Amino acid sequence: AFGVQANADSYLARLQTQADWLNGTLRVHSSDGIYRVQAGPYASETAAREAAERAAQVLGIKPVLVTR
Repeated sequence: AFGVQANADSYLARLQTQADWLNGTLRVHSSDGIYRVQAGPYASETAAREAAERAAQVLGIKPVLVTR
């Protein structure tokens, strides 16, 4: 999460080049002055978990699944 939208936008751009398989699903979500880069929505929880696992392996990040 980022406190400045420009930082979230920069991270989004980096992900779009490093994880092109996520392109089309990535966006910046803002809430209460916090900016989060999110992927989705996904057709199922299974698909979301698979994407999260791949992101963790490829990018070395700790994805968080959010259900809305």
